Amino acid sequence: MRSDEVFELFEKEGVLKLLDEDYEDLHGFGMEYLVRFIDEYLEGKAQSI
Repeated sequence: MRSDEVFELFEKEGVLKLLDEDYEDLHGFGMEYLVRFIDEYLEGKAQSI
């Protein structure tokens, strides 16, 4: 995906808000963990539709 598409997806699905609200808990984790966390979050949202 292009970066603008990723941004739109993250904004639409609430990932940006989640990252902002949970910054204190997430900022110490590595990139690999964060990518997996976001993937699982998006998968969970897709399954709830």
